[in-house]
Amino acid sequence: LSLKTIPRFCVVMLTVSTLLLIPLFFMGCPTQKVSEVNHPVGLHQPLSKCYLNCSCPASAFNPVCGSDGVEYVSPCHAGCTNFTKDPNNTHRVQLYTNCRCLSDGQNHAHPSPCVNSCSHLLLPVILVLSLASLIACLTHNPLYMMVLRSVPFEEKSFAIGIQFLLLRVLAWLPAPALFGMAIDTSCIWWKHVCGKKFSCGYYNNNLFRSRYLGLQVGYKILGILLLMILVRKERKTKQYDLEKRPEGSL
Repeated sequence: LSLKTIPRFCVVMLTVSTLLLIPLFFMGCPTQKVSEVNHPVGLHQPLSKCYLNCSCPASAFNPVCGSDGVEYVSPCHAGCTNFTKDPNNTHRVQLYTNCRCLSDGQNHAHPSPCVNSCSHLLLPVILVLSLASLIACLTHNPLYMMVLRSVPFEEKSFAIGIQFLLLRVLAWLPAPALFGMAIDTSCIWWKHVCGKKFSCGYYNNNLFRSRYLGLQVGYKILGILLLMILVRKERKTKQYDLEKRPEGSL
C-alpha cells in the first residue's frame, strides 16, 4: 500500500467493522423479570407485605425462579416457608414451596435463576464480534507503516515513540475506565455486604448492550473521521522514498 492508499484502506476497513457491529445492538437477551428490582410482586402491595414476617436480610442473594416466571432475589424474598430436598442429594434443595409472593397459585420456586430463551444468539454474536475485530485489526500495520513513511528518516524512532505515547494516553488508559463506567451505570440492583455496595447482581441488559457497543462504535467513528482528514491532507505530504535514503542508513 502507498502512503495515499493507506488511510483510504483504513477508512474502508473501519467502516465495514463498524457496520458489522450494528446488528449486535438488536442481538441479545432481554432483562429478566426480577421481583422488587424491575418487576412488582404480583398480588401484594406494598411489595414487602408478602414476606413481612420473614426478616429477609438485605445482603441475601440466592436467586430462585418462581413458578410464575419471575425471578426472586432469594427464597425469603419470594415468601417461601418450606422446601423439599433432592432425594439423590439431601444437602441440596430441590424445590421451595408455600411461596406467598408468587401470583400464579402454584406457589413454588426452583433454586436457580430463571432460564433465558436467547442462548441461541451466543454463537452468532461471538462470530460477528470476532469478524468485526479481525477486520479492524487489519488497519494496525498499515497505519504503523504510514507513520514511518511520513517522517524524515532520522525522526522515525521519535515518531514511533510519540505514536505509542498517544495510544496509551488517549486509548489504553481511559478505555477501561470508560467501559467500566458504562457497565456500572447499567446495573439495576447492587449486592451489599456489611452495608456497603459490593457487586452488581442484575443489569439492564438492553442498556448494558447499547452502552458497551455504543462506546466501541463511537471510537471507530472517531477514527474514521480522523482518517478522512488524513485522506484530504495526504496530498500535501511527501512520501519517503527508500531509494533516496541517506547512505549507511537502514
